[in-house]
Amino acid sequence: MIRVFGAPPNRTHRVLWMLEEGGLEHELVPLHTAEEVAGCAELARLNPNRRVPTLVDGDVVVWDSLAINLYLSERYRLLPPEGTAGRAHAVQWSIWAQTDVDGPMLSLLKSRSGPEPERDLAVEATAETTLRGRLAVLEEALAGREHLLGGGFTVADLNVAAVVAPVFLVKIDLHPFPRARGWLRTALARPAAQKIFALAMQGSPAPAG
Repeated sequence: MIRVFGAPPNRTHRVLWMLEEGGLEHELVPLHTAEEVAGCAELARLNPNRRVPTLVDGDVVVWDSLAINLYLSERYRLLPPEGTAGRAHAVQWSIWAQTDVDGPMLSLLKSRSGPEPERDLAVEATAETTLRGRLAVLEEALAGREHLLGGGFTVADLNVAAVVAPVFLVKIDLHPFPRARGWLRTALARPAAQKIFALAMQGSPAPAG
């Protein structure tokens, strides 16, 4: 059986969404806090970075939420992209989400969810400007299509939507990006996403990867 170490909301929800889409049987090893993660000897053996989520599927161990989803897509033909180019583009968009979107999103989340006196408005302004630039890239990519790869909903859409989803929490105005806004709302309206994000809202932080 597939095992997932971690617990929502810290990126584990991305993997759980993917598993839920395919109805794949799995066991969640709940690690809710930084202390639980640091104290889990089995996780340290599987992932020397001691980060969650970490997935175990038989003899295969995969780290990093978006890499895990790409593995699940390939291994179980779950939300698969079409052909070699499609697979490359799914990887491309996943890397883009992780390297270009996740950082400024996390900066805004940390600043805007903390106490007012601890907010760094300069950091917020830079992160928001960067994030708006990334949303403009997404807006352009969705011109004339409903999904990132032009066909149906694939792992590329799931991975990017899972990273972009907190845009509503950080209160970025999406009206300048109508295609991206519609695409994201459609992705998050999927039953699997609704179920997992509801669970994620109940979770506690842990080191993520």
